[in-house]
Amino acid sequence: MKFIDLISFLRDFYGISNPSLKFKKLKHQDIEVLFPFIKRCSISDVNLEDISHGNIVGVYDKHGMIVYYHNPHITEIIRTICDEEMDDEKEYKLEIDLNKLSKDELLKLRSKLRKDGNKSDALKVTKQIRKVKAEEPKAYYKKKEKLLMKERYYD
Repeated sequence: MKFIDLISFLRDFYGISNPSLKFKKLKHQDIEVLFPFIKRCSISDVNLEDISHGNIVGVYDKHGMIVYYHNPHITEIIRTICDEEMDDEKEYKLEIDLNKLSKDELLKLRSKLRKDGNKSDALKVTKQIRKVKAEEPKAYYKKKEKLLMKERYYD
């Protein structure tokens, strides 16, 4: 199993980064006080399937204590409405803006939709993944061009 440190968890999953946050000083009790919106999982709710699918993230602090947190990306990504009135089949309606999601989030969403048998929404997500993959080289070259311009300015 792979675990992530507390600073990386805050940066990668919540976009919280500050030079004053130091790994050697930060512990899980501080997270409860500083960021009450970050949701922990009770140990009874944790199972291997949720960890392997990325629904729950194992995070360690300065003492090496591991606490499990809900993945905020998964809860925002997979907002579906289930209508069980239709011939015992699950009918889903995708309610999120695919343009705001990263490639990794789109891949997880597509996997979830395929497992649930929702082929039409999975196809929409696949098209968005292809768009994101096509834009990656362009964004890389734009970023590289900006860096080169800055270097030329200082030379």
